[in-house]
Amino acid sequence: MTTIRLSFKFPNLVRTIIIFTTFYIYIYENGKSEPSIATLMQMADIFNTSVDYIIGYTNVRQPIDKTVQMSLTEDECDLLSGYRELSQKQQNIAIGIIIGLLSSGKN
Repeated sequence: MTTIRLSFKFPNLVRTIIIFTTFYIYIYENGKSEPSIATLMQMADIFNTSVDYIIGYTNVRQPIDKTVQMSLTEDECDLLSGYRELSQKQQNIAIGIIIGLLSSGKN
C-alpha cells in the first residue's frame, strides 16, 4: 500500500477545509450556486437529517424511516421529530402526559 505524504501540516489542512466548506455554504445559502444531488446526500448524512429537510421540503429535521413516514401525517412527523429533540427526562414527562390523556379519555 502506498502512503500519501501531504505537502502541508495538519493545521493548514484543517484551515483549508474550513475555508473551502465555509465558501461553499456561503454560495449555497446566497443562491449563487446549488449543490449537486450527491452533495445534498452527503450533507444529509453528515448532519443526520434528510435531503428533504436541507432543501426545505419538510420541517422534520431527523429522518424517519420511510415506511413509517408514509403512514404518519405531517403533524405526527413534526411531533415525533420534536420528541426526539427532548432530553430523556422531558421524553418521560411527555409520555406521562400522553398516558394520562389516554386514561382520562376512557372515563
